[in-house]
Amino acid sequence: MIIAAAGIASYSNTLQVPFLFDDVGRIVDEPAIRTLWPPSVAMQNSNRPFAQYTFAMNYAVHGYNVVGYHVVNLGIHVAAALFLFGLTKRTLRRCGTDYQAVAGFLAFSVALVWVVHPLNTQAVTYVIQRLESLMGLAYLATLYFFVRSLDSKHSSFWMLCSVVACAFGMGCKEVMVTAPLIVLWYDRAFVSTSWREILAQRKGFYMLLASTWGVLLWSMMHYRLDYTSGSLFRVEGLTPWTYLLSQSTVLVHYIALSFWPNGQCVYPAWPIAKSMLEVWPQLVVIGGMLLATIWAIFKQPQWGFLGGCFFLVLAPTSSLIPIQDIAFEHRMYLPLAALVAFVLLAAYALLLQIRISKNVAIRAHLGFALVIGTALGLTSYERNKVYVSEISVWKDTLVKSPKNVKVWVGLGGLFAKEKRYEDAREHFVRALEIAPDDSKANANFAGLLIELREYDLAGKHLERAFQSNPKDLDAITNMGHLQTRLENFSEATKYYEVAVAGLSKDEELQSCLIGSYIRDGRLSEAERCSLANLQRRPKSARAQVDYASSLIAMKRSETAIEHCEKAIELDAGLSTAYATLAVIVPDPKRGMELMSRAIAIEPRSFDYNRTMGDMLMATNPMEAVQHYEISIQSDPDSIEVLLKIGSAWDACEHPENGIPYLERVTQLLPDWVEARESLKMLKQSVVKP
Repeated sequence: MIIAAAGIASYSNTLQVPFLFDDVGRIVDEPAIRTLWPPSVAMQNSNRPFAQYTFAMNYAVHGYNVVGYHVVNLGIHVAAALFLFGLTKRTLRRCGTDYQAVAGFLAFSVALVWVVHPLNTQAVTYVIQRLESLMGLAYLATLYFFVRSLDSKHSSFWMLCSVVACAFGMGCKEVMVTAPLIVLWYDRAFVSTSWREILAQRKGFYMLLASTWGVLLWSMMHYRLDYTSGSLFRVEGLTPWTYLLSQSTVLVHYIALSFWPNGQCVYPAWPIAKSMLEVWPQLVVIGGMLLATIWAIFKQPQWGFLGGCFFLVLAPTSSLIPIQDIAFEHRMYLPLAALVAFVLLAAYALLLQIRISKNVAIRAHLGFALVIGTALGLTSYERNKVYVSEISVWKDTLVKSPKNVKVWVGLGGLFAKEKRYEDAREHFVRALEIAPDDSKANANFAGLLIELREYDLAGKHLERAFQSNPKDLDAITNMGHLQTRLENFSEATKYYEVAVAGLSKDEELQSCLIGSYIRDGRLSEAERCSLANLQRRPKSARAQVDYASSLIAMKRSETAIEHCEKAIELDAGLSTAYATLAVIVPDPKRGMELMSRAIAIEPRSFDYNRTMGDMLMATNPMEAVQHYEISIQSDPDSIEVLLKIGSAWDACEHPENGIPYLERVTQLLPDWVEARESLKMLKQSVVKP
């Protein structure tokens, strides 16, 4: 109860933490999790299908209420701590008289310190990292159930539980691959006296346990995009050797944070080591730990098991297989348990060596664990405050990693979404000062410039992005946006098709492609693409609107109305649903009401205000002027809207008010003779006698 209470207290301020970063793409924008049955639908877009299905279960109960997701994450973490407690207690009872009588107290210390340790915050507070904590729970359960089977009258039942837990973990994350080996190692270190004895007594169990690797293979083959997209095995600028060298510094960093969790960072900018000379101190530390573990395997196998757990669990992510992000704190979720157990058990063994009584030793040990646990729990509570928003996470990271280009780009992107364009520009420029040729920095800055209608400069940065990485999907997507703004719809379509192929789950990108097909006159392809998208995402309001848009282009407005109304039922806050429906309903009054709803959601929208102005021109030109004015604030160089404002003022019988707008037209198009003549005549007509 104390372990559970300590864990809950340490994470009690995380229940309102919003969906962050990958949470959005893998949970909020993942249509598959909106279908609970059959499970194959929810699992279809993940190489961690069992963990992914838990998000579908969350969605079925809570929708997108983030509290429910955090409650489950915290429940997983507390359950893992209790399994660690049970596993440690039962193991210590096999370790001689010095540990048998105090096994429960020592196990309590280990589980308490681990459950509150701030190095676990990323795996618990960041919702999508449930993949790590759920795998950790399955890993501990696999080992615990095996240990439970050794002394039980129902050993077959507990062994079956161990196999089931292992199979479940294989469907949660690839790191689980080492679990059967760890169970076998445990058997040899704590239970059996020889390998022959293991084969004689538990051959069938280990065959079943090994068969769970088939679940992992199925999971990896089930969804291969994460591997083929270059996030694994083929990482730009990394080789297996340089990755291995770099991991020596990462592991030392992890160990340092385990003892002194100051300087935690969600996205550290980790330097890539090119030679052994660059990292020789870290190689000495890690090499020494490895040698000590190997020595212990032969001389002190039970201590050697803890060292083996640390290195073997980290091996899939911290050895020869290059992964995009060199360092991530959540990878220490399980290895931290081995490290905590080693330190606390070694501390108790040391107390026994100085010849004090066992009662004094265990009391001192418990006191130490409680003090350390309290300090770590308070640190975790404070650390969790960083996750209050994406901007908060980026700012915290920027303090600790000021030369991290990814952070500057991330903050710039967030500011751009919030329409804080000057702040966004400042951060993108800073990123480019650090790394002028970085493809992500150039591509995302280009996206901002397109929004600001600085098309020439945007094109230059996109060219630089392509020079650095021709396959950068941000650059490809933004080139599609640029070509759309320049009304080169055929070119835009080509880029969108490539982007959608690489980011098939991005609904906004699907909408861009469908819109590009429509503008390019490829109506049958627009209908085919939008219908396929709707069939994949039947409960997506955006997919309903996209299909309606293709129907409108094909003069099938009656059917389009049905889909727009369905979109509003699904998402009453989707402005495009109201705006699209507004232009096709037969009743002009209802059309204006619907467009007003769209404008209430996006009051500064260029298109919505321009369309509303068009609707009002015949009946209320003065109000039409107001909407055109809002449009022109978004795009001061829109010839179409400038002319419409002039016409609106003329309809209001105040043509003189339209003069500045016609002057702007002649400035933008100095060779347009008709515009100059119209302006001249207008000025003459308003001159007072």
